[in-house]
Amino acid sequence: MTGTQRNAREKALRISLLSVAAVFLVGTITLFAAGFNPFTESTMLVTIFTGDDMIEVETSNTVVAEILEEAEVAIDPEFQRTIPELDAELDVNYIVIKEAPKVAIRVDGEEWEVYSWAESIEELLIEQEIDFDGDLVNLPLGQNLMTGLEIEITRVETELIEKEFALAADTTYRNDSSLNAGVQRVQTEARDGKKVVTYEVTYHDGEEVSREIVAEKVVQEPVTGVVLRGTRTVASRSNPGSKPFVQEGIASYYGDKFHGNKTYFGETYDMYAMTAAHLTLPHNTMVKVTNLNNNKSVVVRINDRGPHIDGRIIDLSKAAAREIGVYPGLANVRIEVVQ
Repeated sequence: MTGTQRNAREKALRISLLSVAAVFLVGTITLFAAGFNPFTESTMLVTIFTGDDMIEVETSNTVVAEILEEAEVAIDPEFQRTIPELDAELDVNYIVIKEAPKVAIRVDGEEWEVYSWAESIEELLIEQEIDFDGDLVNLPLGQNLMTGLEIEITRVETELIEKEFALAADTTYRNDSSLNAGVQRVQTEARDGKKVVTYEVTYHDGEEVSREIVAEKVVQEPVTGVVLRGTRTVASRSNPGSKPFVQEGIASYYGDKFHGNKTYFGETYDMYAMTAAHLTLPHNTMVKVTNLNNNKSVVVRINDRGPHIDGRIIDLSKAAAREIGVYPGLANVRIEVVQ
């Protein structure tokens, strides 16, 4: 290749390079004029939902935590979470801030409020280290948490207690011809028995709510009493040849409150003995008393004075009144001195 040819070729190459540079310069100027700046970062509009409000921010940051910081939105990790998470790269144009449910707890006389991310009431109680085994919870354990729930735990306790009761003894009466009518003698003393009842008592927060019998045991059997009643009649102390004493009127009876008191003749009143009070008949007079309403009769011994109420002729002991149907109340009777 001659020198002339070489120079011509180099000149043509320089012209070609200048043409390419000119085209590039024109294209760049056109892009800048259209608003493109290769030295500026791209941005996006992000909406932040805070629950009660929403915030929009134009940002070039892509990490959730950085975007929130730029928007001056503070997060308390204890009861707030974000969707997506704080350290995530944002691939959507929104951020949601979610608050943990706020619930009230009442137990053991105390009440407080707590934020929790527990899925259920059961998880919350475990999280709070509250023992609820065997106790009553006012809401289902599997229920999801939501703000405003009021959870109440009632403590349930049970205990077995024993209580002793008396078993009342019966008393039987037997006629005895060797004893004067109206006289009674205890042959066998009646003795009450005992039984022990076991209860299961349930308490709610210390207050008794139920009591159920779970066992009964007789620890001492009652002893039936035996009382002998005299049936032998004796002559009255009335004068020989005098007319038999007969009287009709109203009979009443001694109340329980007189049991153990002294009679007019100094005896101790026994409401279980066949005795009576009369205003005039001598002490120890044996008298047959007949209830005119049912014709039942009983023989009693006079050991007191009375009754002191107009219209009444005799006051019977409680046992005698029961015998002929006067107890409780009054009855028309006929009384006869036993000859």
